[in-house]
Amino acid sequence: MKRFTAAGFVALLVLFSFMACGPKAGIPVAGSAKAEDMLTLFPKDVSAIMVIDVNRAMATEPVSKMMADQETSSKLAEFVKETGIDVKKDVYFIAGGLIGSLQDKEPEGVLVINAKFNKDTLLAKIKEKGAELKESVYEGIAVYEIHEPAKAEPAAKTAPAPEGEAPAEDLTVGSGAPTEPPKVEKPDFAAFLDASNIAIGTEPGVKAVIDVLKKKKENVFKNADMAGLFKQAKKNSLLWATVTIPPEVSKKMSQENPMLGSLEGVHSLLFAFDYKNKAINAEFKALNKDEAKNKQIAEFLTGLKAMGGMVGGNKPSLGELLNKIEVTSGADFVSLTANIPEELLAKLAADFKDALPTAMETPQESPEETPEVPEDTDID
Repeated sequence: MKRFTAAGFVALLVLFSFMACGPKAGIPVAGSAKAEDMLTLFPKDVSAIMVIDVNRAMATEPVSKMMADQETSSKLAEFVKETGIDVKKDVYFIAGGLIGSLQDKEPEGVLVINAKFNKDTLLAKIKEKGAELKESVYEGIAVYEIHEPAKAEPAAKTAPAPEGEAPAEDLTVGSGAPTEPPKVEKPDFAAFLDASNIAIGTEPGVKAVIDVLKKKKENVFKNADMAGLFKQAKKNSLLWATVTIPPEVSKKMSQENPMLGSLEGVHSLLFAFDYKNKAINAEFKALNKDEAKNKQIAEFLTGLKAMGGMVGGNKPSLGELLNKIEVTSGADFVSLTANIPEELLAKLAADFKDALPTAMETPQESPEETPEVPEDTDID
């Protein structure tokens, strides 16, 4: 009995040691995290969230082809050399959040990058680029205030002086004309949350993420509206997003533009973008509890499709694209969905590549004709 008790005690110690070495609850670990894990770092009061599965996107055929391009490949190699981060292998997720309401004049924003990185290497490279770093500590985590290097002011213009005369004075200074004060760029803030996650954004945004990490604030799953949207979101997509819209915002949009009157009552948006079976799958969904208005929005969008087909009549690929877009509505939603094969994308690229130079050509001004000067004639 004593031998069994001792063996059980040792087994428990081993178990607890593995638990202590494992990932902390709620912190996404680079290489093993899922898209939904990224949400645990955002505060309850976010109004919009977007998640990009960078690692899976890099493995798709279109991105692989783009990366194989010589110019892109050389830029990527330079980035790896400068940061020590290989985007194709070391970056897993990028998640962004808008904190506060959409009606705020300056809502706070924050990105959380889930990747394998070396903190010291990144800080050294930022300094090498000439940026100024100011370090402070918040809740035990270093927060860096990043000021971009100042850009050189353009030289003042002076009027050209006739040959042999001194240059004219710069009339833009001291002429009595009002001058705008130089625009002061707001600094970015960044914090290395742990060995797998970096937060970048406004100061309140970065600190809000730290507060969630330190259990000082509740995370977004405590937001009932957002939690409900997460259940509907296609979280396995390459890119997906959820947005909550305050009633005041949708009402204002509908009042300011009569054509958008049906938007009143839209309270949430869902977006998903994916690549499967050599095709791009996209879905945009607006949620509204008014079925009649959902039907009106669907009819309006269907009308826009028809107009687009008429305008692009000389481009068959555009008509094919519009035919791939489906508009549907229901009791609580209206949605746009599309499944666009790679072949169609290639056609579109070719058609509009040919059309672009023509559209961008500027008419050449014909040279001014110089009046003919009559030859001198002798007068008898």
